[in-house]
Amino acid sequence: MARFRQRYADLKAGWAAAGTPFDGFDRWVAEANNAFFGVQAAYDELVPGFEALFAQGGGSWPRFHAAVRELSRLPKAERQARLRALSDGLSPGATR
Repeated sequence: MARFRQRYADLKAGWAAAGTPFDGFDRWVAEANNAFFGVQAAYDELVPGFEALFAQGGGSWPRFHAAVRELSRLPKAERQARLRALSDGLSPGATR
């Protein structure tokens, strides 16, 4: 965590040196911990599946929301398997 915070401090110093100081992430960085990064990784892992689901619905938000509602009714393991399959370019019902 010390390395992460130091890298953020270096990045922030670069912003200031470029004339665009920004401290909007300070609190987030100060409070970040391993558990937080675990949650973030789990979220990030499923984003490609949701993006594929949105594309599959032709970029229609109503169709995407309906598909997500349908997914939400599935058991967690099946829901995640379908999202992973979508991110791998497989059909929605397929699993790895």
